[in-house]
Amino acid sequence: MRAFISLSAALIVALAVLTACHSRDGSGRGVAAANSVAVPQGTVEGDGVRRVTPAEIHEAYDNGNVVIVDTRGEDAYKAEHIKGAINMPLAQVAPRANELPRNKLIITYCT
Repeated sequence: MRAFISLSAALIVALAVLTACHSRDGSGRGVAAANSVAVPQGTVEGDGVRRVTPAEIHEAYDNGNVVIVDTRGEDAYKAEHIKGAINMPLAQVAPRANELPRNKLIITYCT
């Protein structure tokens, strides 16, 4: 049962990352802010992934209750990344999900 829960969590994280990383227009830049919709804290959309607000992330970061995962490649991570973020390229998220703590908020991002 524990393995099933871990695998399910890894798949949810991977889906969230895939969704975020593929929300781009043809120019390679992120989709314009005009297409963005503010999502209330804790909301779960159709993909089943919980959305969090910047304020919630900031509070968790200040309290040491968050792990920030940069899902870009190593070169992009080395060029710049959020302070304290770990690098786990997208293809490695599912195989390495067991490295992530279960008692902290996991935030993934790509640009």
